[in-house]
Amino acid sequence: MQTEHIDEVLADFAAQGWSATPSMVLPYAFRLPGDVGAKATESFFAGRFEVQDLGSQMVLATHAIAPGGRWLDACAGAGGKALHLARMLGSTGHVVAHDIRPDALAELAERAHRARLKTVSRSTEVPPGQFDGVLVDAPCSGSGTWRRSPHLKWITTPASVEAHARTQLELLQRFANLVRPGGQLIYATCSLNRTENEGVMTAFLASHPEFAAEPPAHDFGFACPGPGLTVLPARHDTDGFFTCALRRR
Repeated sequence: MQTEHIDEVLADFAAQGWSATPSMVLPYAFRLPGDVGAKATESFFAGRFEVQDLGSQMVLATHAIAPGGRWLDACAGAGGKALHLARMLGSTGHVVAHDIRPDALAELAERAHRARLKTVSRSTEVPPGQFDGVLVDAPCSGSGTWRRSPHLKWITTPASVEAHARTQLELLQRFANLVRPGGQLIYATCSLNRTENEGVMTAFLASHPEFAAEPPAHDFGFACPGPGLTVLPARHDTDGFFTCALRRR
């Protein structure tokens, strides 16, 4: 939710008879009852808030991301994290949202227009040049979303997890070259599988000594014994995520 519009949005919800519960970990996040039509409200059409799982919002909030700068969201999809990143960077920053699927980027364009964000551009091609930061929110097994998508339990296999890990490592290696010296590379999955998370990070760092893992700026009460932070679903009633920030030396 846009912080400057919180009072307006909450008033809109109250007029609908909905009780919005503030998050204990993110000051701009609120939980609504699951059976309400939030996307039919005036505030939603005015771009004052987006609907997104709290865990997904915690991915970027975990890291120290300075305002300004040019960032690449390398696997942007429909752009939930790209929009969040644009808000964090502010009016002096810019996000290039890249995805090979034009339909996903078309949805992102609609969301960015609704949110009145003019600092997000889109590209189905890998953009040239280097960036102050690159986000690789990689395709994964989705085991962190099993509470909402229980069918994934029955189609996730050891072989599919290994295949995802290979793809994730390839994506990291491809997009790492676009991080300028001193810049950030943020890796994220909605998986709770170590093979896709700590395993990928360990393999990447072993072959890329120019990068070093940074401790999270916010751990939200989770332990962080190795590279990256795992957001477990039970603590804050979220989907499960893993994220790690690397700094290019």
